[in-house]
Amino acid sequence: MGLQPHAMLIHGSSGILFAESAGAFAINKNPVFTTQKGRIIVASRDGANISQSSKLLVRATEPTRVTFPRSIRSLHALVGPSQQPVLIPNPPGNTLDIDTELVRYDLQVQF
Repeated sequence: MGLQPHAMLIHGSSGILFAESAGAFAINKNPVFTTQKGRIIVASRDGANISQSSKLLVRATEPTRVTFPRSIRSLHALVGPSQQPVLIPNPPGNTLDIDTELVRYDLQVQF
């Protein structure tokens, strides 16, 4: 398709609200996230630019490791038709390991 590494961006009044990307993604040369492999979709859950949002929705195309420039406070899998949040233990730090189980869900990352 010729869209590598960024296939889609949605821009709103507060900045970039949605990105589908692979590899390193930055806004104005400031890193937002880096994926080890595959593609991820990242969307702001609070209407802020994804680089400053306190909550992001993350969906991966395959198991991968995602690194953010800030520490993750909590991680929830959104389960079922009602997208019920289920707390997922995640080691402290800025790395999200999406395994074969988590790749099936939308993930809510809170910073």
